[in-house]
This record gives sequence, C-alpha cells and structure tokens, in this order.
Amino acid sequence: PCKLHFDDLHYLLRLIQHCLCWFLDEQLHLLEHNRFLSVHFTTIHHALKHAETFLKKLRCLASERNEDLHADFVHQMTQYTSEQLGFIDEVSKNERSFHQWMCEQ
Repeated sequence: PCKLHFDDLHYLLRLIQHCLCWFLDEQLHLLEHNRFLSVHFTTIHHALKHAETFLKKLRCLASERNEDLHADFVHQMTQYTSEQLGFIDEVSKNERSFHQWMCEQ
C-alpha cells in the first residue's frame, strides 16, 4: 500500500483541523487538486489512524514531561521511607504475588 509523505500527511492533518466534518472523499479530492497526489481512501484512513496513535503517544509523553506534575509526584514520593516502597518486576508478577508478599510481612 502507498504511504503518504510526511508533508502530505501534515497537510491532511491541517485540513482536518480546519474542518472536522469533511469525509474521506472530500479529503481525497483536496489532496488530488491541491497536492497533485492520487491515493486511495484506505491510504488516507490508515495514515489518519497511524497519526492518531502517534498523537496519542505524544500527548502521553508530553503529560509525563509536565514540570508541575513531576514536582507533585516527587513531593508525594518524599513522604514515604525507602522501607515503605516496594518494586516488582512485571514479568514475575501474577495474581498471587500480592498475597504471597502480604503473608511474608
């Protein structure tokens, strides 16, 4: 399947931000006339789907980089002693891990 070039995808995303109500056929028409690019509906759909996933990941990373949230997290974590914190590897965890840990206490 054909993939859109980064500039074409950026143009498509700007079109969507400009008017969210446009359907794929209207976006296809605008790509053909404004960018001289002939693609299939599925190409646009896959590109938008991939871009949405990418944007969700970027938003998640950006929220993790929020300095205020980071400072709040550090402040909350300083309330605990090192003995109160427990770390577990995801691979070794199962539904009985917590029960076994509690029984050892």
